[in-house]
Amino acid sequence: MELDFCNDEEFDKRFLSASKELLSAIKQDNSTKSLEKIKFHKLDKLAEDLSIYSPVDDIRKEKKLLIEYLNTLNSNSISSYSFRELLEMERDYILPSIDGKLRETGYTTNYVWFFASLMILPLDILLAYFFGEYYFYIPFFTLYIAISSLSDRRKAKRERKLW
Repeated sequence: MELDFCNDEEFDKRFLSASKELLSAIKQDNSTKSLEKIKFHKLDKLAEDLSIYSPVDDIRKEKKLLIEYLNTLNSNSISSYSFRELLEMERDYILPSIDGKLRETGYTTNYVWFFASLMILPLDILLAYFFGEYYFYIPFFTLYIAISSLSDRRKAKRERKLW
């Protein structure tokens, strides 16, 4: 399905129906095991959330990326792509929208808590080194980041917004 000829208003009006149409075509052409590789049930939720996001002008680029991703998947069978190719397409098309505008609506990636804790850990190590000789130091910053990120992850998983 080509949406390049549309102006922005038409694209926004037709986005949800076009994405649902592409998703149903992908579902018909592929097996359940192949659909699990692309996280099909999450793509449906992502399309719905992109369609109701406002202001519309801010999210248009992400909508176009999702349509391009669905067109790419619809052009060939999912089983014809390697696991690496699927991950690269997800990185190029899906993750920019999740890391950008949709993070404020509850979307998150799977291991963000781990990488955030790794980035804060050197600060806690330095504080423990300098203040550890005077009193017992608990790594507050790392614990705070890990606990808050894990609670966000649990909430996102419950709402099917964990990517």
